Amino acid sequence: MVKTIQDFIDTHRWQLLIIPWGFTLLIIVGSLAPGSAVKPVFVVSDKLIHAVSYAIVFISFSPFYFYKFYPVIVLRLMVMGVLIEVLQGVSGLRSFDAYDMLANTVGLLLSWLVIRCLIGVGIKPKH
Repeated sequence: MVKTIQDFIDTHRWQLLIIPWGFTLLIIVGSLAPGSAVKPVFVVSDKLIHAVSYAIVFISFSPFYFYKFYPVIVLRLMVMGVLIEVLQGVSGLRSFDAYDMLANTVGLLLSWLVIRCLIGVGIKPKH
């Protein structure tokens, strides 16, 4: 019987991993689609969308990995953001923007900080 949320995550790990990988795929497809193909649902800052998207991906991956691996997750997502920007620049369909990479990084670091603060108030990550 499942007693805690972490027990549920541990029991259904492979089924639930579709959530963070799905978010990751959305970022990749959305970032590499031609600029005119991406229709905004609502008007907000492009940089805010970058920061929030990468924060959501990091937070969605965090329950599946031990806390000591969080820096590795952040670093890999940062590398993914850099590679996407480079691909946008060389594809000719979108443009390279270093500020997008900065926004991605800010979103990742802020979400990591939020998780660290939650741990400080008693939410326990996997060890």
